[in-house]
Amino acid sequence: QAAGLRYAFFTERRAAVPSPAVAAIAAPQLDRLGIWGADDMAADLVFQALSAGMHVIWAAPDRDTLVQALGRTAARQEQAVVAGTISEDTRDADWARLTTALDPAALTSADLTLATATVNPPTMQASLGQASLGQAGLGAVAGQGGPDTAITVPYATGGLAELSQQPDAPAEVTALLMALARRLNWRLTFAGPGGPIELRLRQALAAATDHLAAQGVTPDQIAAALTGTAPDSRHTTEIVTASLAAMAAEGARMVAGGCARRPLDVDAVALLAGMLPRWMGGPMFQADQRGLLVLRQDLRRRAPEAPVFTPPRLLDDLISEGQTFASLNTG
Repeated sequence: QAAGLRYAFFTERRAAVPSPAVAAIAAPQLDRLGIWGADDMAADLVFQALSAGMHVIWAAPDRDTLVQALGRTAARQEQAVVAGTISEDTRDADWARLTTALDPAALTSADLTLATATVNPPTMQASLGQASLGQAGLGAVAGQGGPDTAITVPYATGGLAELSQQPDAPAEVTALLMALARRLNWRLTFAGPGGPIELRLRQALAAATDHLAAQGVTPDQIAAALTGTAPDSRHTTEIVTASLAAMAAEGARMVAGGCARRPLDVDAVALLAGMLPRWMGGPMFQADQRGLLVLRQDLRRRAPEAPVFTPPRLLDDLISEGQTFASLNTG
């Protein structure tokens, strides 16, 4: 457990370090946030941005959808007032910094514009940073190209934000999204295309859960085993072993495909998203502790019952070269 906690401490910090090109850019000023389109994620983002003192320009092509999303934001504000976390005066001041429109031209004054996945990115000046909001989060694009940077949006301040990028993503747009994450106190990690990492890990864990449920294991037993509160038993060991094996296999596929920069980035997401306790270090760390030969043998045994356990090619390569996942945690 001590080794896992020590690894988690350094891993979470390394996962938040951007590329040298982005790190070299001075932190940009980000006061005006534009949003094109309206869905639940956009409404949550508006609430957080207003609470952080930002000016928000919220535009959408459909009036009814925009009104409905405004209602969600207003409801969250009222909940905060009732809970005593903000005053009525603060709520009113926040709401006064919000501008709504049905024309994307209203967004041209924003420092960064985010578009929901349900609408096409607005046609605006090529110099304006743009983005898209969807299931995977915010995808930032420069000019009129497709989304080459995406950032997931946590429900609340302090949550995990995962920034996924194409290799040639503009560093300036990434810097803007980093500024947004800092402004909203999100815990930030970086990834490549094909994610988000958290979603793929949760899908792998869900597949493992289905596999265990077919054997008579209940969801409560699985949750208890993964949080470390279940009694130490053979039953618990089987739950943890199967769950970690599925996550490690998916993590290896993400590393090989470029979705995860390094195994440590997979571990950081798993920990910051609350999927595993920090003392476990993460699924890739646990795979190294267990031994990759043992992991591959376990995956081969389970694979006929569930595709999530199919051993990834990267695992074979590491074993043949006498390496571990930790061997790839460079850069």
